Amino acid sequence: MSESSSAPSTVEQRRTSRMLAKAIFDSDLPEQFVRTIPPQSLHLAVRQSGLTDCLDLLGIVSLEQCRLLLDFDIWEQDRICEDRLWEWLSLTDEQGDFELLHKVLKAIDLKVVGLLVSRYVEVVTFDEPNDQPPGEGFYTPDKGLTWIHLKIPDTSRHFLLARFLALIFETSAELFYQILAIPGVATLSGLEEESFQDRSRRLAAEGVPDSEHAAALLAGLPPTLAMQDLKATAKRKPVEGIRSVEPLVYDTPNGGALKELLEGVGEALEEELTLVLNAAVVHFRVDYADRDAMITLIDQVKGAIVIGIDAAKRAVPDTTTISAYHALGIARLFGLGFYQLSD
Repeated sequence: MSESSSAPSTVEQRRTSRMLAKAIFDSDLPEQFVRTIPPQSLHLAVRQSGLTDCLDLLGIVSLEQCRLLLDFDIWEQDRICEDRLWEWLSLTDEQGDFELLHKVLKAIDLKVVGLLVSRYVEVVTFDEPNDQPPGEGFYTPDKGLTWIHLKIPDTSRHFLLARFLALIFETSAELFYQILAIPGVATLSGLEEESFQDRSRRLAAEGVPDSEHAAALLAGLPPTLAMQDLKATAKRKPVEGIRSVEPLVYDTPNGGALKELLEGVGEALEEELTLVLNAAVVHFRVDYADRDAMITLIDQVKGAIVIGIDAAKRAVPDTTTISAYHALGIARLFGLGFYQLSD
């Protein structure tokens, strides 16, 4: 269900990413209300305002929402974006405490933390406590049993990683030792690949198709094939199991035929459009956190859909915008428009 099911139904009043945070804190019970919102909508709102300007919002999201916010934010295709990961590790509450950082620790894939350890941490362990460091720059969190050296020349990131490791140790010494042991049992590439696959499975449950499904959804559709469905009387099977992400749909203009569809079909159209837009992000390898690239791609996808609607009307003259949608659906209307552009 759309996050705006209780909101006015007109297209102009749908929640964009700019409006979403305000709507949350204007509600009577912000913490309860935010739990009803798809994590992708929250991510778009966070990227609109900036991570460090959304501390209040991040403070009330659920642990699962936080996990998915990280999934949307810290990856560039199938690689971790360290710049954005460090941004998350820099979070502290306005009061200067570490509740947000504790939430990040609970939500983050520990394989991602293992990647940082593999890249930047040198560990020396002893069977008995040793009060002499094994080299310059080493420190011990456990009275000489474990010595750690951070190999990060950037002083800010050196501080952030040291602080995060200290937080892990204070939270659970057992977890701390498990994370330090990760580089000994897995390669960097293996950790990143396994983490990416886990992330892909989580996002699939949020309506983000994998690369194979995305390619199938966006396949070009020749007019001759479209005509068969446009003339058919059988009803098309609707898309199910997708939550509409209003900022994804409404952050860019919806004019002409697409506006007509959104006003005439409503939430079912939003759900299908969410799926197709996510498929395009995956297929054309755009980063979810790159707002400018996202806006450009969404505009292009919407343009192809409108071209597809026009092509459907030309192929079967008595076709209307609504009937074209009911016959083909958004993905095939995009495919028809994309075929026109590629022809």
